[in-house]
Amino acid sequence: MIDKEEGGDTLVITAYDVLEISMNASLDEVKRAYVRLAKRYHPDVCKESDALDRMKNINLAYEAIRDGRGRWWSPPIETVLPDPPELPSLAEMIAWANTHTVDNDYLINMLVGGRDAYSEIRLPELEVRAGEDIVRRVRGALRLDKLRGTALRWYLRGLNIELAIRKAQADDKFYRDKARTAS
Repeated sequence: MIDKEEGGDTLVITAYDVLEISMNASLDEVKRAYVRLAKRYHPDVCKESDALDRMKNINLAYEAIRDGRGRWWSPPIETVLPDPPELPSLAEMIAWANTHTVDNDYLINMLVGGRDAYSEIRLPELEVRAGEDIVRRVRGALRLDKLRGTALRWYLRGLNIELAIRKAQADDKFYRDKARTAS
């Protein structure tokens, strides 16, 4: 349930949400979740600016469940979410990247935000739309068809071909690294 307020949205969550567990969790599971989160967010360990507030919420949630108040009902713990920052559009990000020197982090943060006109087009059609010269450059730089398709999609969205190739490579490395750390 979200209640609108002037400074942003107020998100109402339960003690179980705070501890990231189901409402059917045993007391042992509750304690393990509490210890896991305490190790992660204790202000002596976590250097994020909101670590103290997070730890307070974790303590309140643990106490509510442990004392029996949270087993059947837990008082809501409210967090005020700030209004999201105004982000540039994808077209603005592409235009800026085409005229500036950008690093791979900037390229990785360029997101389509869902599906667009190029998302579902297969490689042969992308190659027809891009033209022979562009396809030759992409084939020379990228060996995998998946990466070629990604580069051509970014080129067709408006990114210059050098940046489109770098974008495909940066995204591929980012997601490979992310998969490696997750396992």
